Amino acid sequence: MNKVVIITGAATGLGRSTALKLAEQGYKLSLVDFNEKDGQQTTNDVKEKGAEAIFVKADISNENDVQNYVTKTVEVFGRVDFFINNAGIMIPFRLIHEYSSDEYDRLMNVNVKGAFLGVKYVIPVMLENGGGTIVNTVSSNSFKPTAFNGIYAASKHAMAGITKSIGQDYQNKAIFAVGVAPNNMQTYISANAAVTINEDILKEYL
Repeated sequence: MNKVVIITGAATGLGRSTALKLAEQGYKLSLVDFNEKDGQQTTNDVKEKGAEAIFVKADISNENDVQNYVTKTVEVFGRVDFFINNAGIMIPFRLIHEYSSDEYDRLMNVNVKGAFLGVKYVIPVMLENGGGTIVNTVSSNSFKPTAFNGIYAASKHAMAGITKSIGQDYQNKAIFAVGVAPNNMQTYISANAAVTINEDILKEYL
């Protein structure tokens, strides 16, 4: 297998599970995460499964870091065939007016700006290679918000819009996009969001 995959948010959760699965199928993996300790562990684990892999530490909301992980991938593997644009965060459940501006900025910078920057720097590589596929982790909140989760839902609506726009803009250039919309998952980011859940919130959420 000579196909090269970049996975952001590869240290834990859905990103890690995807990396392990693709390693079994023989893909070459460029694993990206801000969490260096767990990211290195995932990299070691996929190598044990026989995959060629590198780890690149990155804050995906930082443009220089994004440029770097794309550049490193091309330096090592020569191309990018698939981009799994997965990294994201959640913030604790509450009503919209209860969120701070800092929380809003942090979530949007990671979930929307970070996803945009990944697409911005991966697509030129794909165009040079004759095409590729982008898989955006959008969430069920991209089309049906859950209660007490409005800012996260807004970010995932934006991700769905980016996904559809890639389809509009690049369909004649052999670059395609798909949005994967998981529902409830037991991950670190969902556990962090759940710290404010009480009986009333849980009732409305369900």
